Amino acid sequence: MTFPNANAGVKKIYNAQVLSIIGMILSVIAGILGAIGEANDSGAVVGAALVVIIAAAIMIIAEIMNIVGVNRASKDEEAFKKALIALVVGIVANVLMIYSSEKSNLISSLSNFVGTVSSFIASYFVCTGIINLADRLNNAAVSEDGKKSRSLLMYIWLGSAAITLINSFISNSSKVASVISIISSILSIAAIIIYFILLGKAKKMLAE
Repeated sequence: MTFPNANAGVKKIYNAQVLSIIGMILSVIAGILGAIGEANDSGAVVGAALVVIIAAAIMIIAEIMNIVGVNRASKDEEAFKKALIALVVGIVANVLMIYSSEKSNLISSLSNFVGTVSSFIASYFVCTGIINLADRLNNAAVSEDGKKSRSLLMYIWLGSAAITLINSFISNSSKVASVISIISSILSIAAIIIYFILLGKAKKMLAE
């Protein structure tokens, strides 16, 4: 094993992504239960609250695991250090967003934007780190996949940013806003799948 730290780190990042996906699925389930609860089903309301708590706990664990993984991988590849900085900035921005949500819409919106950008930058540098490791291991296939995934993630982020900008000028009650929200969700799912597949290939490469 040429890069033991990167191997252990990427495994943690991969597992963190698995937990994040589980957390997202639970969030969807909570939303469904919440909708059922609106029909005066108290059991569904309690169930939704419980699922939300579980989902939040899983997402927090996933975030911690992701940071630990990126930090570990940074010992073998410089690009992961930049990803780690972006993750820390994103956490600070998210905390600020929660704190200012009831005090200042402007600060909350800006913090949300910074958090979103930081998340993208972290993913970008994780992809770059995987590409660099693949090049150092002479694994052209993973390197090429990494470059394609990184480019696709960049296009998806630019598309999401454009959609968010358009949505800010449209009433939330309009049909157009609903369509935009669906498109944004599709783009987010696509990004998750692309990133997850690349991490799986990197995990396999580094374990060899």
